Amino acid sequence: MPRTWGYSRMNLRYTLMSKRKLQWFVDKNLVNGWFDPRFPTVQGIMRRGLTLEALHEYAVSQATSRNVTLMTWDKLFGINARFLDATAPRMMALGLDAVPLTIANGPEPIEYKETQLHPKKPEMGHKPTALGKQVMVEAADAAEMKVGDEITLVNWGNCKIDAIHKDDDGKFISIDGHMSGSTDFSSTIKVSWLTKTDALVPIKIIELDTLITA
Repeated sequence: MPRTWGYSRMNLRYTLMSKRKLQWFVDKNLVNGWFDPRFPTVQGIMRRGLTLEALHEYAVSQATSRNVTLMTWDKLFGINARFLDATAPRMMALGLDAVPLTIANGPEPIEYKETQLHPKKPEMGHKPTALGKQVMVEAADAAEMKVGDEITLVNWGNCKIDAIHKDDDGKFISIDGHMSGSTDFSSTIKVSWLTKTDALVPIKIIELDTLITA
């Protein structure tokens, strides 16, 4: 006699998998249709940057089970990050609270150097990187700096911190430094930075959460 085995559906934490319940969000115009990036549909999560290779690997790794499973999104996007790390070109961006850093011996006027789009894959090509006296660094990186520290400006070189200026409330005003010429990068803070130019483009990043949180 043939046997029929039933396998459980994989559930994701804080995620509705029922099409009937998801239809309610669509009918109430709370989402932008079935392709909304907050929906657990294939095209929905692909709009969040998911690759097909990561989705396939994630599905295969779960295998099958007759027990009810409750998974999180972390593993899926962790796998996805591995695929993106190998293929995504690198660009630099800073938050709106970035802190000015004046480099005393920085080039003036601004100079440009070619840097790799991917640090491990020169075949991906290059991009022009502006070098100048006035640059911006992340506030979180600035908070770790002290006078006398040597930091590494990624894709440029080591910079020695000469002075840190703050207001009466302890908020950063600016930082002074100079390129030291040192090539010892083993013990320095690696800092993201951008030179102040008219070519900087503002971007808006939307971080999507789950539809339900409890």
